[in-house]
Amino acid sequence: MSFNPFNAPLSLKIKPSIQKWLIILVPHLLAILLLSNVGDLPFLLKLALIIGILVSMVFFSRLHLFQSLKHSVLSIRQDSVKNWFVLTAGESELKAVTLMPSSFVSNHFIILNYTLQNPKYLSQKFSVLITKDSLAVDDFRVLRARLKMSHMT
Repeated sequence: MSFNPFNAPLSLKIKPSIQKWLIILVPHLLAILLLSNVGDLPFLLKLALIIGILVSMVFFSRLHLFQSLKHSVLSIRQDSVKNWFVLTAGESELKAVTLMPSSFVSNHFIILNYTLQNPKYLSQKFSVLITKDSLAVDDFRVLRARLKMSHMT
């Protein structure tokens, strides 16, 4: 019987990275810059929109960069029978998840969309941003290959 690397368990610790900083902060800062240069909007509307953008930037920074929110993903795992699990900042143990077909895989980053296999959370969708520099080079390549081979994306 030959060894198949796709059947071996996979355990990956997700870490903050420079690319995540760029993906999250640059669009928010550009939106604020563009909005501040729009001259025909009332001041209060412009202020409200800028505050909304800042709140969004703080939320996504806490979720993906600082990993400090309850649903921030710290690690992902696939066992030998191809079940997926995540460890979040709000939990002390791995939770079984179902990957969604809306997940996205590219050469530079992966967006994993998933639901928890728990009746309480079945209607809630969660996601994790995994950039190329947030994993070891080989781990990122293996994860991309497994996701593409599983037809999840």
